[in-house]
Amino acid sequence: MIRLARMVTLLATVLWLLVVAGGWSPARAKERIWREYRSAHFIVRSNAPRKQAHRLIRDLEWYRHVVGRITNIDFSYSDAPLRLWAWATFDGYLHATGAYGTGGFYNMGLDGAYALMTVQPARNPREIDGRQIILHEYTHHLIHQFSPLQYPRWYDEGFAEFLSTMQFGKDGSIVLGGPLWRAAVLRDFDWVPFRELMESKGQYMTQHRVSMRDPRRARPATDLQYAEGWITVHYLMTHPQRRKQIQTYLSLMNRPDVNDEDAFEQAFQTTYKKLQKEVYQYFWDMKLPRLGITVPDLPKVAVNERKLSATEGAFQNVEAMLVAGDYEGRGAKNWDALVKLYEAGVRPADMAYYLARTALAVEKRRDAFPRWLAAYEKAGGSKAVIASLKARKALDDIFGLKRSFAKPVTLSDRTGLHDLRRALKKAMLADPGDPRPHYFYCLTFAYTDDEKPDRQAMASIGIVRDRLPDVEGGKIVEAILLAKSGERDRALAQLQVMQRWAFSNGEREFLGKVARRIEKMPIAADAAGRAKTSKGR
Repeated sequence: MIRLARMVTLLATVLWLLVVAGGWSPARAKERIWREYRSAHFIVRSNAPRKQAHRLIRDLEWYRHVVGRITNIDFSYSDAPLRLWAWATFDGYLHATGAYGTGGFYNMGLDGAYALMTVQPARNPREIDGRQIILHEYTHHLIHQFSPLQYPRWYDEGFAEFLSTMQFGKDGSIVLGGPLWRAAVLRDFDWVPFRELMESKGQYMTQHRVSMRDPRRARPATDLQYAEGWITVHYLMTHPQRRKQIQTYLSLMNRPDVNDEDAFEQAFQTTYKKLQKEVYQYFWDMKLPRLGITVPDLPKVAVNERKLSATEGAFQNVEAMLVAGDYEGRGAKNWDALVKLYEAGVRPADMAYYLARTALAVEKRRDAFPRWLAAYEKAGGSKAVIASLKARKALDDIFGLKRSFAKPVTLSDRTGLHDLRRALKKAMLADPGDPRPHYFYCLTFAYTDDEKPDRQAMASIGIVRDRLPDVEGGKIVEAILLAKSGERDRALAQLQVMQRWAFSNGEREFLGKVARRIEKMPIAADAAGRAKTSKGR
């Protein structure tokens, strides 16, 4: 009877977790069979059929290899695996993420890169295909993580669209086709003039002046940006002479003092209008051009597979959104479920980490932070992560919850700040491969104007630049540290470049506020002053 009672209690707990954590219902039960697949560069969790999931992770590894060959990206250092949640259906993806109007998204956070998407194939050629979305987003990951260049939005999205159609044959043959829904946009709408397309920089067209000047064009403006980007990249990549000109164009566009039109004409030896005419003719002559290549050395892909328990599988909808940073929403809503998962022994280090992050994000849970920090440490958590969690709490206490890079903070007590820096230095030594303690160390110098960064801070910002190139705020922190170390002009030039490549007007305005803060800093930024300081050492 005692054993039966325990079984009933366990069953009740599992069912409760299924309901709370994943919105479980009998209709979704079959879809809730989740597995984890690990290869050299990917961790994929999916409820898709096993054969489809294995093919996905194989294609991702092959795709990484081929993109490296095409772009000459240096993969010599081993980046952390990309974590990817792949739902079997669009409905499952939308139910989990609430990201309506998308089929997937990618981001780089302090805890690494992640992607959320569906693997559902398109039911007809005019629909978005889940596999193409995955490859599109992974292209962004590769070129942003491994290339120092800023990419114009039209090229960034167009190149990802161009490569995302990649299909692999058994003999190593590869075919790059054309997304039909993009072709339909080019067929059905007037194209955006190349001047506006090229000079939109990092902006999406809905944020660029084209939508202000022509309301009729505003509705499909971003679709046209993707579609024109795709067909332009397709044309440039398949044209022997034009392909060589792409790198020249990208290099010129990354100069701080460049004029966009001058860079374009110098690289392509033609005008906006003439090249658009070439691309337009290329599209109408071929409609859906296909490109075939052969890569004989596609690597063998080893995959380790783990079937998730019903309890852990039911939690994947929530866990994916926690990894995406939704602690204030999903973390708060599923607090009790997280606690029960921890108590049930389901990956206790991960659950303790999510609880600690949620405690920091939700005011009414902040008192629970010490408990879950200790639980994470007890579960064998990383020393770098422990230090990073402590740093998040300490930065809130020292600089306030409303701190901003645009407005300096005046401190009255620096004891806590010095203690935090010592702890972060210890974490750097304990786990030298983890860039997070370096980022938080840099942040300890970023919110005030009256303290010059030490050598460790300037070394750490270099590590952040190399290992976390897309992390939010990283480049802003670098500019602030440069200004405080005596390189005001270099800092302002860096911010000027960031403003030129901003993805929205709001981001551009914020960067302008940071620049005005730097201009008011009391530290001299001239080269002579810096040289004098160096000579005196």
